[in-house]
Order: sequence, then structure tokens, then C-alpha cells
Amino acid sequence: HDRDRCIGVVVLGGKVAGPAMDVPGVGRIAFLQDPTGAAIGVFQPGEHKGLGRQGRTPGAFCWSELATNDTAAAGEFYGKLFDWTPKTDAGTPPYTEFRLGGRSIAGMMPLTPKHGDAPPHWLPYVAVSDCKAVATTVTALGGSVIVPPTEVPGVGTFAVFFDPGGAGLAVIQFAEGAP
Repeated sequence: HDRDRCIGVVVLGGKVAGPAMDVPGVGRIAFLQDPTGAAIGVFQPGEHKGLGRQGRTPGAFCWSELATNDTAAAGEFYGKLFDWTPKTDAGTPPYTEFRLGGRSIAGMMPLTPKHGDAPPHWLPYVAVSDCKAVATTVTALGGSVIVPPTEVPGVGTFAVFFDPGGAGLAVIQFAEGAP
């Protein structure tokens, strides 16, 4: 089954970083690169069922967002590989929600000049109860806020930062009643 999935990744224009690995007591993982160059890890649960069950609990991973230079190629790749259905709005720039089973599970946007020279990448989001407080704490801990707390009407307030080692992460405080 791993071999067939790896062949599928290559046929769809992606790359496999190496063989799938068993993580004792957890599950099986592999690392891929989509046709636009964005890296992604995939997980087959074993004893550990994954983090998706945490939802919007503060401190839990709750969303992931792809920024890429070719949204059409990436949308086709993930659609065929994982059966994700892309739903793109008419905004500027357009924003795509990947849906699975009628539920939004991740997002995608084109790389813009605001991204600087960043390559295509996935950005994970962590749910928080106070986005502004987290942004202040990031700075106090030696990180750097690259997108200050920003409100998205009907969704919530998010911020993006680098930790002191340079790893990027986003946080989001969901608005009351946000979908």
C-alpha cells in the first residue's frame, strides 16, 4: 500500500523524501513534496489517533495553510492524492479551502509579495484564547511577530511569528460563532 501511494505521489508530480517509517507506539509517517515544492508530512494512525480530535481547544493544532506559487497545480495534486475538494472564493488574492466530507480542513493561498522570498510552504495554526497576549509573549520569549494580530471578520484574529530558531507558526483566536 505504501509503494502504491508513493507511486501516486510521483505520478501526480510530487516527490517522496524517503521511505515511510514506523514510529513505535504512534503510527506510520512519510514526508512528501508537492509539485510546487511545499513539503508535507503524512500520518497513518496506529496507537496514537492523531491531533484532529482536539478541534479548537486552546493549545491544539487546528488548521494548516499552504502558500504556493501555483495554486492550480497544488489543488489538483492534493485533490487527487487525498480526495480533498478545493473551494475557492473570489477574493483578492483568492483563498481556497480544502474540504473533506463536506468539512473545511485546510486552506491555500497564492504566494504574494508580502511573503518576500519564502518558498512554497505549509503553515500550521494553533488555537489560542487570546491572540494579542500570545503575540506579546512571542516577543518577550525572543521570537519575532511577522504578521501582527489581524482580524478576519466572521473567523477570528490571527498572528504569524517565527520562534527564536526561525520556525514559523500561526495562532488563531476564533470569533464567537465562527464556522
